Amino acid sequence: MKRFFKIAGITLGSLVGLVLIVACIAVWIVFTPKRLTPIVRQVADKFILCEHEVGDVDLTFFSTFPEFGLHVDGICLVNPMEGAPSDTLLYAPDVVAKVNVVSFLREKDLQVRDLQLDEMDACVYINSEGENNFSVFVTNPDTTDTTAFSLPFNTIAVNHLSISAKHLIFEDYKDSISANTPGLSLKAKIGSWEDVNLQLDAPDATVALKDVTYADHLHLTIDLPGSVDIDNMHFALRKAIVSVNDYELQLDGQANLKPEINLDINVNAEKWKVKPAIALLPESIRSSLSDIDVDGLLSLNADIKGIYDS
Repeated sequence: MKRFFKIAGITLGSLVGLVLIVACIAVWIVFTPKRLTPIVRQVADKFILCEHEVGDVDLTFFSTFPEFGLHVDGICLVNPMEGAPSDTLLYAPDVVAKVNVVSFLREKDLQVRDLQLDEMDACVYINSEGENNFSVFVTNPDTTDTTAFSLPFNTIAVNHLSISAKHLIFEDYKDSISANTPGLSLKAKIGSWEDVNLQLDAPDATVALKDVTYADHLHLTIDLPGSVDIDNMHFALRKAIVSVNDYELQLDGQANLKPEINLDINVNAEKWKVKPAIALLPESIRSSLSDIDVDGLLSLNADIKGIYDS
């Protein structure tokens, strides 16, 4: 009997292994780079308005085991605009998306469990008239033409986003905002819109607002767990942490961004060393405190409520 179970186990294992091998070969034959790349490029042509280039697309398995993945050998978006620091809006040399292949084959639902963009460069620009270089995506494609290209899936969802950026530039001349963040890392986990976590790490951030430099090569980290209602522009925060050079602020509450900015947030900070904290303030504020010699530990607990009108 023991020998029977051993033989049966070996036979069953061999059959399962054979089925997996056949399935992998079948998926590879269907989703060869030669077939995948034109599909992805057709989707890009349909939804991206600016000049763009999509590299070869192939199917991965071993590097994304136990899930199948799609690997894109480079994506580049070019949108020249007068005054912009660069003509290139975005360049990502390496893009990997872990995809639920079974859901795609059965239901035509594209479930992206993990989207990774590594070593990305991006330049976001808004001129003084409010015109920008990033409105390059079609959000409501024309579906009345039945001869037009149709997407090879019914729905799309992304559960986790991971971005590492060599360089990110943001220039907003309308609101006088400037940001430069080399080496930025951004991660977003989306279990559902009720369970969203955004994490940002900018080890060398420089940020200016209306010609006043508020961050001068500072280490900025943000951890924002909460929920999002995109339609109503409502954001709820649950023990979110904003840190500047290891000085932490904890935020709890909610914010509505339309029809106006309406805030109801609690801000909490514990045991800040005063002198090093003052050194992080903008020069215009530090100069007004030059005659004051103060030290010690600072704690803060405040409620911010009301409507902001710019």
